[in-house]
Amino acid sequence: MSNNSRKDIILSVKEKDYDEAQNTKFSISSVRTSDLKKLFIEKNYSPIIWQGSRLKANFLYASGFVIDIDTGLTIQKAKTILKKQNLNYALVSSKSHTAAAHRFHLLIPFSRKIYTIKNFESVVGIIKAKLFPDCDPAVLDGARFIYGSPDNAEFSDNWSGVDYDVDAGLGKQIPDAWNDKLEVKTIDGRTQKAILLTVKTPIVCPFHDDNHQSAFITRNGNKEEYYIHCSACDKTYWKVKAPLKDRCERFWSHGTDVLEFGIAGEAFYMHPIGKEKFMMFVDAMDKAEKGEAFRFLLDNKHIPHLKVVNHISNPKAKESGYEVDTNAGSITVHYSPRSAVIQDNAFIESYLESTFGTHKDFIKRWLAVYCYTNYRDLPTLIFKGGRGNGKNTFAEMVYSIFPTISQMWEAERRNFTPEAEKKLLIADETVCDDPEQYKLLKQYAGSKYATVNKKYLPTYEVPNNMNIIILSNSAIPVYVSRDEKPTSDENNQFFVYEFKPFAGAIDPELDKKLEDRIGHYVRTELKTVFEGLNFNGNRYSIKTPITAEEAGLFESNVTEAESDIEKLIDRIVDRAAEPSFEKGIRELLESGWIPTRLIEDHSGFTKLATVKIIKQLQEQEYIKMTESKKLSIKGSKERPRCREMTDKLKSQIKFFDPKSE
Repeated sequence: MSNNSRKDIILSVKEKDYDEAQNTKFSISSVRTSDLKKLFIEKNYSPIIWQGSRLKANFLYASGFVIDIDTGLTIQKAKTILKKQNLNYALVSSKSHTAAAHRFHLLIPFSRKIYTIKNFESVVGIIKAKLFPDCDPAVLDGARFIYGSPDNAEFSDNWSGVDYDVDAGLGKQIPDAWNDKLEVKTIDGRTQKAILLTVKTPIVCPFHDDNHQSAFITRNGNKEEYYIHCSACDKTYWKVKAPLKDRCERFWSHGTDVLEFGIAGEAFYMHPIGKEKFMMFVDAMDKAEKGEAFRFLLDNKHIPHLKVVNHISNPKAKESGYEVDTNAGSITVHYSPRSAVIQDNAFIESYLESTFGTHKDFIKRWLAVYCYTNYRDLPTLIFKGGRGNGKNTFAEMVYSIFPTISQMWEAERRNFTPEAEKKLLIADETVCDDPEQYKLLKQYAGSKYATVNKKYLPTYEVPNNMNIIILSNSAIPVYVSRDEKPTSDENNQFFVYEFKPFAGAIDPELDKKLEDRIGHYVRTELKTVFEGLNFNGNRYSIKTPITAEEAGLFESNVTEAESDIEKLIDRIVDRAAEPSFEKGIRELLESGWIPTRLIEDHSGFTKLATVKIIKQLQEQEYIKMTESKKLSIKGSKERPRCREMTDKLKSQIKFFDPKSE
């Protein structure tokens, strides 16, 4: 029978999915007992609530316990045990249940929330040993969840009994009842960490449904032993004190300071906190405990030289994390990709086809390398086109794969360079035809290492993991050096593509639809694409098509100095073609030498001095970078100083080829 007047049960829930790798993120739901059968069939679930991803380390509290029976016990016998104990419960058969082999799950609510993994393991260990010794031993796992049952599952429940008393036999002193994660409500209505209340403070009891401040939190004399006493419960709940190794887990010694490391909101943080805060965080209050705590850091967690922090993507990781190598002075932070919300690769395929057409396969290869490698050169993506043509939609989809190590970037040199730690930089309407900005793009896209400079932290180097996407409404979105025009798709550093206006109605939900599907696409289709790649012979990992837009970009980019040099050469060619042109100078040109005075005669139209003109001719590979020579002119005493021409300049002065005369 069901008693729907009882309080709701708090569960972690997720859409039913039998792939364990997809069951890392759960939401919290308050469920009526009358709705449990529907939930057991339609969702994956757990009475354990996690602070973040489904991990034992993220255990926040448990509202109950699920027993998993796969062998040795029938449903009827289980009900007999539950009835004898007068326990409330909900029972549902599992997907592998048959009449001959009973397999089922039993949800038993707790009399109160259990806030520590130590308390949880103790309680469920007793339930297993005394009531259900045949249940799966994995039930003690603090990351345990249950797969949803089939539509035809058997279901039964009882709510006329009592919830399991987790404090049975303990009297009024409850050990290991809470930890640093516990939050409580104080007399002024604020919710805050219990551990921060260092003086005796009235609070609302977190261990029973309480609308009054029937409890207080305090410390046991001078000892670092916190407890909560509730007059309504008539019990004292003691804070668990973890081993020093666990309390110091996120703290490190560096130089004369203490650093705190961690992952918050999927982002890695590292900042100095000082010795005083460190002692408070690890519950070290008296002189002996402080000395022991600091000695532990020095002996086990001292980083002599912080040399590098590596931020890398890891599509196989269930959640983001980090490792520290104290000897190498390195920290490696690995980031998991966006969760797989919806499995619909066909939607992504259709989007890429309609957006990139014949270049769809190139984009898939680029995405595959981006997701499944680190520190591998990839071509810079340069997208141009009018507003609303979809450039940002694609860029934001890529951004959403590893959002923590992606950044909208202004493409400017600055004193602080946090972007150097990122995997993806998106420059939206911030890049222009500035040669200096082009040098910065080349540096960020091609250098092996990058320097990270942040406020309040020492400067350190990281291996360069940056990839760049440029978005622009301009016809000429970025300056490029014409001399660096690629000669083949095997050495092409840029993919330049113009987004065309949308055909048909615009889908205002497209961004969200892509982000919900890209997580599964990364783990499936892009994984397959990556496994089929061959990097041999490609300067930027994959063959990059030289588009018409890229060819036009290189042809359109001319600096003032380059333009002046082209005009200078044209003037020299025009003058040399005149019948009155000096025969001796013509012979020097035919032999591959250009007199310096010929350059000086035509320098009046440019702001560049003769010395800078010669330097530009050398940089643009029109004359060789060798010393000038004084050469004789036939029939003349003049010995003009000359510069040796390159084949590039010779090819422009074609009429000096005797065959053309």
